[in-house]
Amino acid sequence: MDRIRHVIIFLSLFIFNLLVNAGPGYGMRLIEVQPLFEAREQLNQPSDVAVSNDGRIYVVDGVNSKIRIFEQGGQLVSSFGGLGAKNGQLRFPLGIDLDRSGTVYVADAGNHRVQIFSPQGDFIAKIDIPPGKTKPFNYPFLMALDRDKYLYVVEVINTRVQVLNPAGLFVNFIGGWGVENGEFYRPKGVALDQQNRIYVSDSYLGVIQVFDATGSFFAALGDPRTKKVKKFKTPAGLFIDRLNRLYVVEMLANKVSVFSLK
Repeated sequence: MDRIRHVIIFLSLFIFNLLVNAGPGYGMRLIEVQPLFEAREQLNQPSDVAVSNDGRIYVVDGVNSKIRIFEQGGQLVSSFGGLGAKNGQLRFPLGIDLDRSGTVYVADAGNHRVQIFSPQGDFIAKIDIPPGKTKPFNYPFLMALDRDKYLYVVEVINTRVQVLNPAGLFVNFIGGWGVENGEFYRPKGVALDQQNRIYVSDSYLGVIQVFDATGSFFAALGDPRTKKVKKFKTPAGLFIDRLNRLYVVEMLANKVSVFSLK
């Protein structure tokens, strides 16, 4: 059975590479992205990113157990955190988000808690999460809220995105296992643009797919130079700011790449 599974995976990846390298001639719509800048200083396998209303870029630097703050343009401004279990310390954090006031929420995975910080990185409070607590998900990773407060949760093992309404009730699944349009191999990050289109990164295949508000495949991100599907190096966390700039955490490239969306 393992040999059959390996053959299926090999053939699926072969077909995927044919589709990616073929470009739009095979009927795949592309959304071309224009590179703006990169943030990479001192990062070691970052996982997630969020941007404040004033443009500060907060990056989860997981291996270093820190949060790095960059300016627009990619200059490192400051850091906070550090390995440990005390208030304000982190242990292999994974996710991050900011509210409208700039308050920072960090998923402190290794310490089984969410920590809350000021925009400058001062500890405010923590929410402990008991280890082993059951959830209706299979390895949930990163998530995003749309403008109507619908929650999009990436399920890595189930290779899909689960959508919940503001009351926490199931609405829809997006994706499923595979390498064709609208399918995932290892989804990691999710973000929404101003048109409520859903962007999902696939860290293994190195692509970012876009879905419409109903969850149907809409397009893949494309490279304006080659007119083909754009390949990233292990894309994970995603964020789209108010100026329609897309921030892509490329984990094994140790950087955040920033693009302008057309």
